[in-house]
Amino acid sequence: MYCGANRTKKDGRQSSRQRYRCLSCGKRFQYQKRVKLLVGELWHDYSVQKQTLAELAKKHKRSHVWVRNCLDEHLVGLPDGLTPQPTIIVPDTTFWGRGYGVMVFRSWTLRRNLWWSEVASERVANYHYGRKILESKGWIFTAAVIDGRRGLANVFKDIPVQMCQFHQVQTVTKYLTRRPKTEAGKELRALALTIKKTDEKTFIKALSNYEKKWKHFLEEKTIMLGLKRPQYTHKNVRSA
Repeated sequence: MYCGANRTKKDGRQSSRQRYRCLSCGKRFQYQKRVKLLVGELWHDYSVQKQTLAELAKKHKRSHVWVRNCLDEHLVGLPDGLTPQPTIIVPDTTFWGRGYGVMVFRSWTLRRNLWWSEVASERVANYHYGRKILESKGWIFTAAVIDGRRGLANVFKDIPVQMCQFHQVQTVTKYLTRRPKTEAGKELRALALTIKKTDEKTFIKALSNYEKKWKHFLEEKTIMLGLKRPQYTHKNVRSA
């Protein structure tokens, strides 16, 4: 039985939201086509235009909680119109909290995400699975750019693999901090920061010269009480 509806008066808190009330049961609802269009617009502004929740809330005169709930309801499908082709792949996983993350395989060549999956933990097996899914659809990986996760390089051992330059610098920073105390540490960090501005041959030569210059410093050892063997004095610099 068709249930007639009329427009309710606008509420002060929901002045921009058109709602209806069923004359038979009194249930209030919103025109679903308009809701889908609005959610699609929010998702586009959030994912493509890179607008924050606060910016979207201000634009639509809503709370950030309302915006987040709308985004949560949006179903994200796999990209359409992409023809499988050779590409450089960039796989990575981002976590929100300890038990929820999203693994993404992104094409560096196309600047598009090709596949993603929700995961509870970052396991190498998940990367194997993602690669298998994409290759079964016809995608060909010519190279891979990865972070420093142990074992991840083995997933792409049959193609050229490069560790992300950002993660390389982050690894150096982890051991040396942003303000190294020793001269050797300062020089090594300065060298690491040039990795994005130089080529492989030049960088390797510079690193080799660094190792020769600070050879005695890096091999210096200290006898620790309770330990049978001397330990390297400057462990952090050596690790970096």
